[in-house]
Amino acid sequence: MRLISLAAVIATFLLASPAWAVIEFDAVSEGEGTSTFQWDHVPVGTVKGLFVFVDENADSGDVISGVTADGTAMDRINYAVDADDEPGQQWGYFLGASIPAGTLTIIVTVSSGTTDKHGKAVSVTAASDTELAGTTGTCKVEGDTANPGCTVTGISGASFAASGLHSGLNAEVSVSAGTGMTLGPALDYGTDLSTSEYSTIQQAGGDHTVAYVAGADDVAMIVIAIQQTVPDAAVTPQVTIISRLIPQHSPLTDWSTNK
Repeated sequence: MRLISLAAVIATFLLASPAWAVIEFDAVSEGEGTSTFQWDHVPVGTVKGLFVFVDENADSGDVISGVTADGTAMDRINYAVDADDEPGQQWGYFLGASIPAGTLTIIVTVSSGTTDKHGKAVSVTAASDTELAGTTGTCKVEGDTANPGCTVTGISGASFAASGLHSGLNAEVSVSAGTGMTLGPALDYGTDLSTSEYSTIQQAGGDHTVAYVAGADDVAMIVIAIQQTVPDAAVTPQVTIISRLIPQHSPLTDWSTNK
């Protein structure tokens, strides 16, 4: 029997479904001191963004001269002061690139004074480095306020936010996380309170509003919102290769004979 096969064609299809990576919470840590102080921040994953908020239970002026993460200087983003009744201050720092791997030693350098201070760190993971989101990437609240909150504007894509708060309220149970937020490290000074919060999940898009649920009292609050440097960065697609063998024959071939 003679069988004639004229051709075999291999069709290869690349089916790629992009997996979009979001900014996700990684870890929190805290430290306290009076003059220059430090603590270790232990991440779970590869850190692509690091927030540090420094709280002072006083109004001693701008006494924080810098914050470093394992020797890498962090950028100061904002500074908030409440000078009335129960005074307090808040500094906000951020680092979104060239973040050292592994455990990060956070050092807060205090230029003068020995008042009580509390440091709060939040790290995130992402597919790319991160940067400030929107027009300025930050907002703040100062003075007597109930349910303190503010909005970072000019954001078009996805964003992740974190916040530090000094409150004249004197118990952690007096302050709850706002919508879409999770409470972070806190310290009850006995008369005032240092606390923090961060996004539970990345916000899909638009201006980013961050608030706390709290009664009216003295407030020094900072919000920092960030985005990926490659907006909504995509992870390398997972590729599936499908091959099919397609038998073909000429219409002139007589499959019934063995000639």
